[in-house]
Amino acid sequence: MTTRSLAAVAAAAVLTVAPLPPSALSAPAYAAAWTDCGEVSFSPGTTVGSGHYGVQKIRADRVACPTARKVAARAEREQGEPRYSFTGFTCVRKAGRDDGRTTYTCTKRSSGAMSARITFLGVGI
Repeated sequence: MTTRSLAAVAAAAVLTVAPLPPSALSAPAYAAAWTDCGEVSFSPGTTVGSGHYGVQKIRADRVACPTARKVAARAEREQGEPRYSFTGFTCVRKAGRDDGRTTYTCTKRSSGAMSARITFLGVGI
């Protein structure tokens, strides 16, 4: 091995152990990829947007929309409960909003870490 190639190997070794900048250490390990999943009306033949009751603005992160809609629709059976669980998700009802809707956040955990999320607005529930 020549002196020149030895110097190149030493420089490469220094580059591989250089510390990360603080911004890289504080960056989230996962950036949410939210999917809009629509609404579920509890009044047949109507939409929640027309003032009828149901759940709307269902958004899912790392979960399929059909599952997100089922978890959100379960809020009707749990009326008034601040917390409920369904299909592995734990849902928490937040304080009501000025427009009569209630915000819900549902999370699923795997090995203590969040593995999926659902958010939605309850109308009339």
